[in-house]
Amino acid sequence: DDIPLILLGLQHIYTSKLLKETVFKILQEVIPRKNKTGSDEIVAVASNRGRPGMEQWTILVLGTLRLALGADFDRLQELANEHRTLRMMLGHGIFDDKNYRLQTLRDNLKLFTPDIMDRINTEVICSGYQLLNLDVSASIKGRCDSFVLKTDVHFPTDINLLYDAMSALFRQCVHWRQDYHLPDWRQHKHNLAQFKQQYRRIQRLRHSTSKDEKKKLAQADLICKAHQIYIDLAQKYLNLITQSYELLIGKYQ
Repeated sequence: DDIPLILLGLQHIYTSKLLKETVFKILQEVIPRKNKTGSDEIVAVASNRGRPGMEQWTILVLGTLRLALGADFDRLQELANEHRTLRMMLGHGIFDDKNYRLQTLRDNLKLFTPDIMDRINTEVICSGYQLLNLDVSASIKGRCDSFVLKTDVHFPTDINLLYDAMSALFRQCVHWRQDYHLPDWRQHKHNLAQFKQQYRRIQRLRHSTSKDEKKKLAQADLICKAHQIYIDLAQKYLNLITQSYELLIGKYQ
């Protein structure tokens, strides 16, 4: 089982005095919140009450477990309330009936940011190097196996990257139109369809294999003009997007 291995790593943090002090210093930046006794009001936990660092320690344990297992909050709640070894790591004895509510987990684990996790990881790695009597600044060499994974990602040519970018910008402007009543985007479906039509037209064009030099030049000129129309359309819509963005900035700044 992977849970005991994770808990062993956390146990090392708690039992190593220097590492524990460093990690708990980082955890001081995490201010947890809880339900006020007798009401549904959520308040900040007082840092000068209870066992020092216990609330932050709970966030570290459950946050690490969630990331390591790839678990959702429902599974995490089940583990926090029912897994005996985990509850001991959280400071709950056999007869302690404290349960963790789903919303409490969601609210508190949001405080366990990637920045906090990265800084703790750095300290743990340095501690591991010291255990192995290794130089922290030394380079690490490793090996890994790779394999081909079939995906539906298309080959990144200039024309499809431009289409992807414009599609994303169109979607964003539609959201702006819905949220802020942005003008000029009622025909967004038609405009994007027009842009896609030109994109497909370019995809179907092929360079001439004829031995006639005039035919080759004519086909090359046709391809060049089709691409220019595509670029001009993109510029036209980009100008409209820029105007919409500047309108929003001026309105809500």
